[in-house]
Amino acid sequence: MKLMITNVGYNKLKIQLSELHAKRRELMSEMREVKENCLSSDDTSELNQYRMTLDALEENINKISNAMENSKIIDVTTISTDKVRFGHRVIIEDLDTALQTVVNLVSIYESDPKNGFISVASPLGMALCGMEVGDVVDFKAPNGDKEYEIISIETMDVMVN
Repeated sequence: MKLMITNVGYNKLKIQLSELHAKRRELMSEMREVKENCLSSDDTSELNQYRMTLDALEENINKISNAMENSKIIDVTTISTDKVRFGHRVIIEDLDTALQTVVNLVSIYESDPKNGFISVASPLGMALCGMEVGDVVDFKAPNGDKEYEIISIETMDVMVN
């Protein structure tokens, strides 16, 4: 099953992958120099550090490559706003405090909770999906149970992410 992602999110992954490839090329070049110096020395600790860094870099490259291969770009402007779904901007109101919050539902790779972008796979994202304007959502937050009323559902402007 493909992972839904916005065009902006997919492009961010492409940029990250390109940056990681450039970093890998740079690291391998530095590693060659260190390797040449280690041939005349018994100290290989610096070379081992480079290998560990390269392994971590390769892991990140594989993770992002797999994410891109297993993603399907969704045009969020075509998604109906009758119910909360991926690609929607949802305004919710905390029923205890009357504080309204804007939540943008995105993929796990686009998630940025501090800026209002939450994954549809997150507990709040899952609680919101399928709900309609006026519905009350019970959500188990880390600091206790919360109740939110859905105030509006809009198509997300993907350029803000």
